[in-house]
Amino acid sequence: MKKLLPLLVVFIITGCMKDDLLLPVEEQVIPKALEINSLQGIKVESIIVQDEVKINTKLESAGQYRIKIKDIKGTLVSQEIIEGNKGNNLLTIYVNTLPQSSYTVLLTDINHNIIGVETIVVN
Repeated sequence: MKKLLPLLVVFIITGCMKDDLLLPVEEQVIPKALEINSLQGIKVESIIVQDEVKINTKLESAGQYRIKIKDIKGTLVSQEIIEGNKGNNLLTIYVNTLPQSSYTVLLTDINHNIIGVETIVVN
C-alpha cells in the first residue's frame, strides 16, 4: 500500500492538469494598420515614431531575412537577421538611439534581395 500511494498522487495530479495546454496556438491578430494584402512585404504601424515602431513582415516562406535601416543618405545604420515564419510576423523596432531624421526600413531576403520598403521619421 505504501508503494501505491506515490503512484496514486501522480495520477491525481496528472488528472487535474489543464487539457487546453495541448490545443493549437491561435494565429496572431494583425492590427488593421499592419495588414498586408500582397503575398509578402513590410508595413510600419506609423510613419512618425519616437521610441519604437511596430512592423509586420509578411513572408511567402519561413527562413532567415534581414531588417535594414538606412538613413536619408542611404547609409546602413542598423541591420538585424530574423527567423521569419511563413505569413505575418509582428516585430518591434526600437529607434530611441537614432537621431531625429528620416529613415528607410527595408525587408530583404538573406541574399539582400529587397522584398519591401517603408519610411519612418524619428521624432
